[in-house]
Amino acid sequence: MFTRCPGQDRRFWKPSDVYDAPCPHCGESMEFFRDDITLKCPSCKKPVVNPRFDPGCAAWCKYAVECLGQVAQTYRHQPSAVRDRLEVELRRTLPNEPERVAQGVKACRQAQEILDEAGVDAMVVMAACLLLQAGPAAGSIMERAELPKGVVEEVRLVLEDLESGTPRLPAAVLVARAYALSA
Repeated sequence: MFTRCPGQDRRFWKPSDVYDAPCPHCGESMEFFRDDITLKCPSCKKPVVNPRFDPGCAAWCKYAVECLGQVAQTYRHQPSAVRDRLEVELRRTLPNEPERVAQGVKACRQAQEILDEAGVDAMVVMAACLLLQAGPAAGSIMERAELPKGVVEEVRLVLEDLESGTPRLPAAVLVARAYALSA
C-alpha cells in the first residue's frame, strides 16, 4: 500500500518532472517540481503559478482535497472535470447500452462547439447532454458525480423541459440542437 499518492511520490517521477521556467514578472529562471502549485520567485518575490501543474487526478480521486487543498475543489468544478465524472457514471449505469452512452457523448461534444454563442452554463449543458440518455437514473448519476447542488437543480429543469417536447429554456434548446447536430 502507498503511503503517498503515486503521482506525488517522487520515487515514480521521471527527470522531466523537474524543470525550469521563467518568472512571468521578472524573467528570472525558476525550478519547479511537478507537484508545486505556486512558488515565490527568488528574485522579485512575487508568487508564480507552476506552468505545467496538472491537477487531473482531482477530477476523480477521493483524496484530492487532502492532497491538493482548494486547488482540487476548484478543479473538480471545472466543466471538463464534471463532464468526465458524469461520463464515467453514465457508462457504469448503462453498461449494456454503449450506443446510448455514445449518443450522449457525441451530443456533449456538439454542445461544446456551439456553447459560446448561447451564453448558458457549460456545466449544465454538458451534464444535460449526457444525462438525457440516463432517464430516471439521472438523479443518482448526478449525486455520484458530486455535482454542485445548484447545477443539479438546473440540469433537472433542463431535462424536464426537454421531456416536454418543446424546450423553452436556453440550455434545453442548446441541448436539443446539439442532439440534432450529432444525429
